Amino acid sequence: IRAVVSRQLRPTSLVEAEMVAKILLKYGDMMREAGLAAELMEYVEQARYRVDENSLLYLQLTVELAATMDALDDYYDEAETLYREALAAFDKFDSTEATVERANAEIAYGRHVLNVSHLHVALDYYQHAVELFSNAGYTSEAAAAGSELGKAFSGQGNFEGAVPYFEQALAVLNKNDHAIQDARTKTDFAATLIQLGDIDRARTYLEDAFTACNSNGLWILRGQVRRQLAYIDQTLAESASGDEEKQLYLADAKKKLNDAIDDLLPIRDTLGLAIAYHDLGRLEAKLRDFEDADSHVRQSIEMFSRIGNRRNYAVALITLAQITLLKSGDSVKAVQYTHQALNTADSIGDDFTRQQAVQTLMRIHRIQAKRVADQLSDEVRKRIIEQITYSHTKFTDLNLTEQADALSTILRELEA
Repeated sequence: IRAVVSRQLRPTSLVEAEMVAKILLKYGDMMREAGLAAELMEYVEQARYRVDENSLLYLQLTVELAATMDALDDYYDEAETLYREALAAFDKFDSTEATVERANAEIAYGRHVLNVSHLHVALDYYQHAVELFSNAGYTSEAAAAGSELGKAFSGQGNFEGAVPYFEQALAVLNKNDHAIQDARTKTDFAATLIQLGDIDRARTYLEDAFTACNSNGLWILRGQVRRQLAYIDQTLAESASGDEEKQLYLADAKKKLNDAIDDLLPIRDTLGLAIAYHDLGRLEAKLRDFEDADSHVRQSIEMFSRIGNRRNYAVALITLAQITLLKSGDSVKAVQYTHQALNTADSIGDDFTRQQAVQTLMRIHRIQAKRVADQLSDEVRKRIIEQITYSHTKFTDLNLTEQADALSTILRELEA
């Protein structure tokens, strides 16, 4: 795809611009998933300049460009402008002519606003997309849009609220024998069911999805299915009656995660592979294999950075901080990683991860305060006070009064 697109985007190319644009639209998701968002953005920008700006194809490329910017995290305002321009421009077209394109644009915009926790705005666009598809008779597409509603609720922690949307989507997909979208929806639904503790139903859906993945060559999705099954094993390990049973579940989970990595390695820089490395590192930390845990989490951090996924990058930094504390007791480095995670989450408006970073910092600072009281060297004591002071300033800026007050108390005791 790279070779074809690079060649046909040259000014001397005799190939119609529309053909290149359609190639990019067809394979855009795959390129973003493979960590090529920055490269894709350059291609889409060039292709967009070559097509008629009054055409539906131009609007599709505009939405594709905005979605690619979302994948890079650093272009929220630019993406917002592009989405609004495209959504407004759809009004110029006959509603039946542009149904699919407009509905897809509204789903993409819903994901965009959901990234900054604007749940109600996202739901409005998802629901309208479902209506557009349903009214035009696109039942499978409507079901896929309905599953986006379920993911939106689940992503905000409203797992009960997500269930009806997934169930409605599956009812339509099963009726229309749409195996691939059915597998994707079951995989997403299983993640919600695991959170609700409905392990048996989640496992059934994942096993169905696994079969569909094998039949249709969906290796990226199969990796995701294996990660979910590994999470079930870890959940069962937590409720195991004895240590031997617990270790068996954790060993099964580790095998599934390694199998997921084997599925995803040939595709290289995928988001799924980075997440699998992170999950494996967390599991190895539970097994007290801190060397491998440290290595795999660092690998995930490097991949998240290369892909441009700063949300997962921040989460992985928090995990690395926790592993560092467990592995070597180096609270100074652990705080450095967590400060980096906090600043990253704050810069992209990720409230959930920001709160995780704050909670982690409070735990580490309390440990540090106790160690200082146990007479660490003056140099280490000074560094710890500097770190706690930095956190105090950051918490004050974020209007986290309770946490800032707690750190004020710690600082007074350390400086006494």
